[in-house]
Amino acid sequence: MSRTVDKHLLSPHPVRQHPYPAPTLVLIGVLHLAQALAGVGLGCLISRPLPVPVGVAVLAVTSVVVVSLVVFWLPPLGPMLAAFAGRHATGQVQVLALAETIGFGAVLAGTGWALDRSTV
Repeated sequence: MSRTVDKHLLSPHPVRQHPYPAPTLVLIGVLHLAQALAGVGLGCLISRPLPVPVGVAVLAVTSVVVVSLVVFWLPPLGPMLAAFAGRHATGQVQVLALAETIGFGAVLAGTGWALDRSTV
């Protein structure tokens, strides 16, 4: 019984190339950062100025996300999903949806910071 060695195991190059081009991967990273900023903004609005228990805060944030997934015009997720997954998505609509999500996160974080400063 002879053993054969798969030549792909010895190759220094990856056997399967990544199916997505680099601009697509960068775009996915930017979209994740925009959604993270919106989440941080929502967390800043709920966390410090409103003295709520942790469970209530998690339930509120989860509710906003779920409602935003169902109602496509409600930020932070709805416009982004509609712009990038819709049939009639154009570059201008995608840029506007990205700017809206970043602006939404910034406004929420700023409001949370202002409310926190006013309670001190």
